[in-house]
Amino acid sequence: MDRRCVYYRKPLLESGTLGTKGNVQVVIPFLTESYASSQDPPERSIPICTLKNFPNAIEHTLQWARDEFEGLYKQAAENAHAYLTDSTFMERTLKLAGNQPLEVLETVKRVIIDDRPESFQHCVMWARLHWEEQYHNQISQLLYNFPPDQLTSTGAPFWSGPKRCPKPLNFDVNNIDIFLFSYRTEHAVDRLSQLQKELPSPEELKSLNIQPIEFEKDDDSNFHMDFIVAASNLRAENYGIAPADRHKSKLIAGKIIPAIATTTAIVSGLVCLELIKLMDQGIIKDLKDFYRHLLVESIVIVDFDNKKLCILHALRICKQAWDRSMRERF
Repeated sequence: MDRRCVYYRKPLLESGTLGTKGNVQVVIPFLTESYASSQDPPERSIPICTLKNFPNAIEHTLQWARDEFEGLYKQAAENAHAYLTDSTFMERTLKLAGNQPLEVLETVKRVIIDDRPESFQHCVMWARLHWEEQYHNQISQLLYNFPPDQLTSTGAPFWSGPKRCPKPLNFDVNNIDIFLFSYRTEHAVDRLSQLQKELPSPEELKSLNIQPIEFEKDDDSNFHMDFIVAASNLRAENYGIAPADRHKSKLIAGKIIPAIATTTAIVSGLVCLELIKLMDQGIIKDLKDFYRHLLVESIVIVDFDNKKLCILHALRICKQAWDRSMRERF
């Protein structure tokens, strides 16, 4: 939409909501910057070390479960599928930097040969072994490296503050999360159903069809959310974190922020007000941008004079965007 408005030199009234936050932005050709000229700050991410070894909140275990899903059922399958269908896959992989070629080819080998299921029973066996590795063996190894009584160089307990000392889990088929993890994992592995010298040639595997699985939180029949909830709650049990039910897990893992009618109503009213001003050329100088946050009862208003001052500092960028659209047209 923004590119088309720039190309045809049309004004754009952009509005949006995010929970209790809302905004209205007015874009006028040659008077303001285009919508794409400014960018939102990057989304805050959870440090890898926190996800891998030191989670302390349910958000961490849910993100870990999402990464686990992507790694098992999407990325690994995409690499295996590319090996089978793309004749340049091996050449491109060997050109990757560092240890990446080894990691990619090991993943392909694991999908095509080592973990390739021949029956549903094999999927059950794989799920059981994977559970043992994730929730018992890796935690035991972490505790071997950093025992519960480990001290730092300053004499303080290593497992203190945000670091929660984990405990390995023992497999119990009567534990509902363990049962769900195994059951949902079996289905996903069944659907998915490689180091260079050990990998068979793609010609030898013409009958093998591997399809990556895209995470879909809203389809209850695909078991995706069941896997995420079970994997996250088992990880939470490792670290003594309070588990989350399916509804809360879906909101966090799917990054869902519920819409609030009050926010939508306010933003709709403000953008309609700016549209009326825009239609009346005589009061175009009264156009404003709005940034509203209901939770803290704050509103930031940027009037047209301040918008022009801002544009003076970014005039070259603004002028380039609108002028480029004219050159493209002619």
